[in-house]
Amino acid sequence: MARKQPIYDIGPFKSSTKNTDTQLNVYVSNKRFKVDLFTSSFEPSSGLLAEYLWHVQRLDPEWIPDESEVDADGEFEDPLDEMHDWILQPFLPIFYEIAPLDPSQKYTLEDCLFAEELHYTVQVVGDKLAPVYLSNTKNMKNHLIGACLPSSVDYSMFPIYHPREVQVPISADSATLPGVPQKVFIHGQPQPSFFKIVYGGSSITIDV
Repeated sequence: MARKQPIYDIGPFKSSTKNTDTQLNVYVSNKRFKVDLFTSSFEPSSGLLAEYLWHVQRLDPEWIPDESEVDADGEFEDPLDEMHDWILQPFLPIFYEIAPLDPSQKYTLEDCLFAEELHYTVQVVGDKLAPVYLSNTKNMKNHLIGACLPSSVDYSMFPIYHPREVQVPISADSATLPGVPQKVFIHGQPQPSFFKIVYGGSSITIDV
């Protein structure tokens, strides 16, 4: 089914086998939003609680849509998209206040990896959901990115670039920066390179 491109891109979705709390991560322009969803937050409204649990149930890997949800072509709406549509509806005014990407600007790996992250949750107000701001990571760096090379590797053989020296191309119709870019351009080099992110604690011996 064709879907209109939203103002946001969906990032990692997190859940647990221990409870029905979840977390949405979305990208809006040059920012990231982390939205923690606690089942207890929906309990003041039996209707909203039931709808939330309905969405969570549909995200189970073993979930199978019933016939009423499947169209003539055998297709159905992605449950994850539908959950984001529902939860993020009250966030849209916030999203639209954020300046869109500037196609003339040269965005870099630094803009993507260290984008400002805004942390929210939701609460029930009357019979509707409302965003609740918690914090942001402005002027903070993600220290989980990057890993130490093993002592057996002569890392002096590898060129070193600051993230701001690595350009991330975007198309004219891009709504957001990619959370983890793939094709990048290193300053002074005409040919693209392909970026692979490494997190702290990761083993990179094979890749090196």
